[in-house]
Amino acid sequence: MSVCEETVLGGRRRVVELGSGTSTVLLAHPLREQGRGCALDAVEHHAGWRDRVNEMLADEHLASSARETLVPLASHPHGRDGLPGYAQGALADVLEGTPVKALIFNGPPAFEPGDALARYPAPPAYLPKLAPDSVVVLDDVICAGEADIVDRWEALSAFYFDRRAHEDIAFRPGAGFGLSGPAPPPPHRSKVPRR
Repeated sequence: MSVCEETVLGGRRRVVELGSGTSTVLLAHPLREQGRGCALDAVEHHAGWRDRVNEMLADEHLASSARETLVPLASHPHGRDGLPGYAQGALADVLEGTPVKALIFNGPPAFEPGDALARYPAPPAYLPKLAPDSVVVLDDVICAGEADIVDRWEALSAFYFDRRAHEDIAFRPGAGFGLSGPAPPPPHRSKVPRR
């Protein structure tokens, strides 16, 4: 729920979610309540799942608040261990326009053996599209791969994530990848259990 509170209820009008599902529907509801000018752009690589999420959005009368775009996985110059990322050209089309105020990573999938770093390419690929006060969320942070990704992102950027094991996310409120001035001191970190 804190993701919804910080991204949508915090007045962030442009939200991009990489990977989609029930979370897409949950985020679209408060965006609809905020009214015109609020948008959720969800990216999905699997056509059948994209169609299912579009059905869920239509069933909830949320099609005007959320757009689901098919973006295939492809070779990515910042991918680790040969893993693909979202196709850069198609993703650039989704990210075009006003700066992204909230970026949520639910994909690409990282649950198969060898896919642990599938969500890694973020900072180099998304930096230019983030607003200075953007919120960045990485889901599934109790998994070893996502926890490693957060460590790597922090090493590349000027800020730290708040690891929230009880919510299974890593969360960076209110700052983009090094775009908004000096980094705050690192928060006290408790060990996040990894699965």
